[in-house]
Formats: sequence, structure tokens, C-alpha cells
Amino acid sequence: MRKGHNPELVKMTNQVIAQARTDGSYKRIYEKWIGPMPAAAAAGRDGRGCGGAGRADPPAPPAALLGGQYGIFVVVVVLFLALADWGTLRLNFANWDVAKSLFPEIITVGLRNTAVYTAVGFGIGLGGGLLVALMRLSSVPPYRWFATSYIEIFRGLPLLLIFIFVGVGVPLAFPGTNIPGGAAGQAGLALGLAATAYMAETIRPGSRPSRRGSWRRRVRSACRTPARCARSSSRRRSGSSSRR
Repeated sequence: MRKGHNPELVKMTNQVIAQARTDGSYKRIYEKWIGPMPAAAAAGRDGRGCGGAGRADPPAPPAALLGGQYGIFVVVVVLFLALADWGTLRLNFANWDVAKSLFPEIITVGLRNTAVYTAVGFGIGLGGGLLVALMRLSSVPPYRWFATSYIEIFRGLPLLLIFIFVGVGVPLAFPGTNIPGGAAGQAGLALGLAATAYMAETIRPGSRPSRRGSWRRRVRSACRTPARCARSSSRRRSGSSSRR
């Protein structure tokens, strides 16, 4: 049951659990399906229940330890404020004259580059993801091995490393190779390589047929109320009779 919803049902459930503890049925069920019951659970001191009833709060840290943590934090903040070179920080990070000189190009050029990189990366990712997903579903083992390795590697690598691989690793591994589009082509290719791995795992489950058991599970999950279940079963019966 969802936390914070239907408190009456939570209260009734906790009463049933408490009664089961009292008459010993809780212990019998526990030992039948789980094993020997710990002493704390048998005495009802484990704090279990629905909706957090009977759950003990975590112990508060000692006042001295808490005060020491606050003191260390205050000392670190004071040292930072006292030792920092605020003039250099303002000149490099809060120079209003430099900030004004960047507008409006910082907005217009940034939006244009974002749109270009997104379009190129999405196109490469969609085409590559479809190809890798088909290879993952192939009956040829080398294709499946390559697709699985590609997905696991590129989904685990940080995007910054993929950018470095495309911008630095490819020219070093293949001298004289120029990626079309310059910086935009390199950025789009790096984004596309990463997107290919994620889109392949998005396309692959959708291309597989749905099993009959999964359809039944979805129907059962949709029956939240008896009325819905009755309507669903009547529709299934009518559909089967029409097929006959």
C-alpha cells in the first residue's frame, strides 16, 4: 500500500499483525517460510508494521559530536573567506565588462550550436541505434557480441571521454583523417556514438513480440477495482465468442 494513503487500511493491517504476534500465528508463518525467528522479532521489538507504525526513530547523535561538526564547518568557511584572493576571483569570474562584451553572441551562437549538435547527434544515434539493435537481435553470434560490447562500453563511458576519443584519439590512430564538419562534426559524432548505445537498448525491447503472459499481467494490473475486472472479463468473453 502507498505510504500516506488510506490510513484506515494501514491501521487495520497493523491490528491484524499485532494480533498474529499475540496468538503465535505470526511466528508459525515466519518459521515455516523463512526460518528460526530472532528473539527481538518474536518479542515484537523489531518495529515492523505497515505505514511506519511502531518504527523506532534513529538515535540522535551526541550533542558534542554535532557541535564539533558545526564548528569544523564554520572554521572551513572562515578560512576560505580570509585566504581567498577576491580581487583575482572577481577579475576572472565576475568581470562585468567582459560579460557585456559577450552579448548577444553568447546566446545566438550557443543556440545555433546546440541545435546543430543535437540534430547531428540525434541522426547518428537513431541510425546507429537501429543498426546496433538489429545486430543485438541477430542469430549470428559475432554480431551479438559486437553489439553487446558496444552498448556496455559506450553506456559506461562518461561523455567527456568520448569527446576526447573523437577529437584526439581518432586523429592519432588514423593520421590524416579529418572528420567532416570540423568542430561541429566532431561534437555531433561524439554525441551520436553515445546516443547509439542508449537508443539501441530503447529500440531492441520494442521490436520484440509481446508474450501472452505479459499481456495477462498487464490486464491484471489494470484491474484495480472489481468493476474494471468485470468489464475486462466480459470484453474477453465477448471477443472469444465472436471468434468462435
